Amino acid sequence: MTAGPPERSDRVYRLSRLLVGTLFRRFVRLHWLHRERLDGDAAPPAGHLLAVTHLAHLEPVILGTAMRRRVWFVSRDEFYRRRWARWLLHRHLCVRVHRSAATHSTFRAADRLLAAGETVGIFPEGGCVRGEGSLLLGATPKAGVCVMARRAGVPVLPVAVLGCQGLQSPAAFLPWRRSPLYLAVGEPLLFDGAGDVPGEARRVGRERDAAELGSAFEKLYAEMLTAWEVPANARP
Repeated sequence: MTAGPPERSDRVYRLSRLLVGTLFRRFVRLHWLHRERLDGDAAPPAGHLLAVTHLAHLEPVILGTAMRRRVWFVSRDEFYRRRWARWLLHRHLCVRVHRSAATHSTFRAADRLLAAGETVGIFPEGGCVRGEGSLLLGATPKAGVCVMARRAGVPVLPVAVLGCQGLQSPAAFLPWRRSPLYLAVGEPLLFDGAGDVPGEARRVGRERDAAELGSAFEKLYAEMLTAWEVPANARP
């Protein structure tokens, strides 16, 4: 895998950003909290991880459109079964991960991209979840994102997206509606220490990192509910 997309892939990606961005500006009301941490003056330098909540399958589209920087998202192998899906995902900066070897393939791909200064997005919940399985409600994140950050020595930005569930309905794009979408960005987290420490210390470190990341998401969610009157159908 190369550190950046091929020219053809980049052209398709830019065109998609333009088209989807136009659609969003027409039909979506975007609410931001701490956007400067994502791609403003307070953003970390090139080469960092985005840990993103996953209430629907639209978060990669939303962030890929809303961010000034391009972002690569980790995508599971089952999404590549159809030829048209493989073509689409390949050209939209997705990192294909085989479930049978997810740990090693994900880490190797992420290491190369992060070393090249790219932004890599990953879903620490492991899939689309709502209710008590959501990080925003206190669930424990998967350790992979923390291990990835330790290996590469890069910061992690927690990103919460609310309201994307409603965009999965055609009714969200009726001419007289503008569906609300809420995005909030937490403070960058940098996990100390290398990823190759002895077994027990490694386990303790992973648990500590996961707890810190989980707390960051709970804090972010509390800020969102204070800043906005988020409707019940947009919450986890």
